[in-house]
Amino acid sequence: MSADLAIHLERLEHLVDPERARANERLQEDAWAFRPVPRIPCVLNYRDKVSKERKAPADWPVFPYAEIFRSPEKMLLDELEDVYVGALLGDDKVYTVRANYGVGILPSVFGCEIHAPAGNDLPWVEPLSPDEVRRVASSGPPDLDRGLFARALETEQFFIEALAPYPRLSAAVRVGQADLQGPMNVAAEVMGPDVYTAVYDDPILLHELLGVVTESIIAGTLRQKEIIGEERNRAYHWHFRVVGGVRISEDFALSLSPRHYAEFAVPYNARVYEAFGGGYLLHADEGLPAIRDVLDTPGITGLYRWTEKAEEFDVVWPLAQERGVCLIWNGPLPEGWRERADTGLILEAIVSGPEEGRRRMATAGRELG
Repeated sequence: MSADLAIHLERLEHLVDPERARANERLQEDAWAFRPVPRIPCVLNYRDKVSKERKAPADWPVFPYAEIFRSPEKMLLDELEDVYVGALLGDDKVYTVRANYGVGILPSVFGCEIHAPAGNDLPWVEPLSPDEVRRVASSGPPDLDRGLFARALETEQFFIEALAPYPRLSAAVRVGQADLQGPMNVAAEVMGPDVYTAVYDDPILLHELLGVVTESIIAGTLRQKEIIGEERNRAYHWHFRVVGGVRISEDFALSLSPRHYAEFAVPYNARVYEAFGGGYLLHADEGLPAIRDVLDTPGITGLYRWTEKAEEFDVVWPLAQERGVCLIWNGPLPEGWRERADTGLILEAIVSGPEEGRRRMATAGRELG
């Protein structure tokens, strides 16, 4: 461990409160389970995990993503920025860090070339050729001990070892799973644009590929849980204590018709959820045509909705509420929302500094008081 990393870990060691961290976990779990809560949990940051928007600088090291991608120490410091901001603002986030190697972790295991990032760009995935896709689909789950997945496991172990000498920090901060995306997202990265024509021209191949990907996600999630010591039916992701043991990220499938979503996404997502006692789905901006199919997927316990449209809350919240699916809402809220929601909801917001953060936390408390 470098002296620079040790300085910042020591600094954070004196800021975090393990008891507050545990209280945040309990509050979120109660909200997730639709039990009564003293306030709607409110997660505040200076930057957005989805859009990458930043509203305020943190008094914490900042690196270009290309440097983070190449250095586990810089990656840990980058992940800990939100923990630092949470300790300053006293919000309701669950403190987590993860090995953040982008969307190519599992595609790299299937043989996809990952183009390393430059500056703040994210790495991108080179799809396989049609012949290679057929080989992958017919070969069964691959050896996971290669590519970015093996690197993510090494980084997770590094995080655990780096935090271990700091009793308060290691008690408060959870090492969560690296991003294995979801069945349809991984299939789309492996196939590239051909995934959209495959739903019509070669659905058998797509189903075969999705089956292999699904089993690989389950196996990869189990491998990570062994290293990070995570319960099978619970997970720590971003700033949340997840009821259910897994997270699915969905982008490509939400551009499909509801009929195709029901055929090519629902059964494979359900298999992943079943393996881990449920889980939640990241649902960013588009995809409302299939929202009922998303929320009716067996095993779904939560929905993370990132949007810039306040009016969508009035569409998504009633559907999630009646199904007992916790809604994590990252976006503006319509007037009168509080009259319709007193649990089953977690709010995430990007704030411009401590003053706005404290104001939002005080408002969250008053609104439920």
